[in-house]
Amino acid sequence: MDVIESTIRSNIASSNALIRVKQEQIHQLLACKKKLADCRSDFHDNKSLCLNPSLSNRTYHGSWASQFDEIRKQGIQSAYHDVTKKQFQHAFKVLTDKITQLQSEIDALQLSVTALETQLAILP
Repeated sequence: MDVIESTIRSNIASSNALIRVKQEQIHQLLACKKKLADCRSDFHDNKSLCLNPSLSNRTYHGSWASQFDEIRKQGIQSAYHDVTKKQFQHAFKVLTDKITQLQSEIDALQLSVTALETQLAILP
């Protein structure tokens, strides 16, 4: 085996190893996305808990109770809504963008491997 053939085979092996690493990263990101979706679902299902306990004449009443209830609705519930909508959406976008980037890198590496294998096939 000459130097050129050895170099090509080494480059093919390195590229294939890198493809496997990137595929594993995609697999991990997809698992993360699923866990995040489960968390979002749990978080959404528990939205009503941020207003517990409910205020009534038997628990807490008067002007302080009204102000406290308003803070819970405007402050806590609003922040809760922000997490369920904006923050989860941003996290999903970041994960999706990274998966797309990794897949593009894999595609480029596979093209490179194909080109290297073609070069290897035409060597004398």
